[in-house]
Amino acid sequence: MYPGRLSSNICLQPSMMGPLLEQQRCFTSIIGRFSSAVTSHVSSLADTHFMPLNEQYITEPRRPYPRRASMQENLAERLTLQRSLRAHLVPLQVIVSKEKLYIELVWPAAALCAMENQKETKARTVKGTTADGDDNDDDDDGNDTALHHTIESPARRASSDLRKRRPIEEHRMRFLAEFLRAYSPSTDVIGSDVLIYGRRGITITDVIPVGNYALRIVFSDGHSGGIYPYEYLFYLGCEKYSRMREYIRRLRAKHKSRDPPKRAPSQRLSRIRSAQRAEGGKMNCHGQDDP
Repeated sequence: MYPGRLSSNICLQPSMMGPLLEQQRCFTSIIGRFSSAVTSHVSSLADTHFMPLNEQYITEPRRPYPRRASMQENLAERLTLQRSLRAHLVPLQVIVSKEKLYIELVWPAAALCAMENQKETKARTVKGTTADGDDNDDDDDGNDTALHHTIESPARRASSDLRKRRPIEEHRMRFLAEFLRAYSPSTDVIGSDVLIYGRRGITITDVIPVGNYALRIVFSDGHSGGIYPYEYLFYLGCEKYSRMREYIRRLRAKHKSRDPPKRAPSQRLSRIRSAQRAEGGKMNCHGQDDP
């Protein structure tokens, strides 16, 4: 009897097929449990550290985004602000300078009146809350406060009367492109609290109106995701100098500069210039090639 036939006969015996099948079944179950454990672990890591691919988070990166004041308003408050303030905050003109370093907004008189009314409303609200809190103070403090108000009230009345007599005209606000780029309302800047630096001399390439409430400003560095509401632009115009000083202080604290970083010259450009100089050396003073 040949050895090959003997081995085949031995393998085909039912007494030896049982243990082999049992070992194969155990090995397959171990591999299946290991693969399922690895799959569940990888899926948990993806859900924890990566953006889940569902309709709720498909366009929203997972980052801490502070809720602004406009996001905390309810529908009634938004409608009230829309009728009283935001409907008037539409500039008459948007002018970009010839060198495209500045943009100028011309606001109508109705916008200034609406902002003045809003400031007076906020001042009355704050004054009412402080008056309610001062009721629990001592009598001496109340007398000092009353005396202080009686001393300052004539000057305040004179300034308010002068403001009422003087007609409110159009108001112009001029913004530097670098300033608007540093305070872009894009989520890439506000959401992650990014400090923009090295943008001195940046220009404005395009200004796109967004409905009747905002402007989309495109800059020469390729940033085009910032939509500037008119209310935000008016606020930046009123706080322009203080905001610019704050921006410079942040740059100094981070040891950054407003000037763009110096980059190494392009090798391709250097080769082109050297070739041009070599060709210029072969030309004689009459503009003809040397023999």
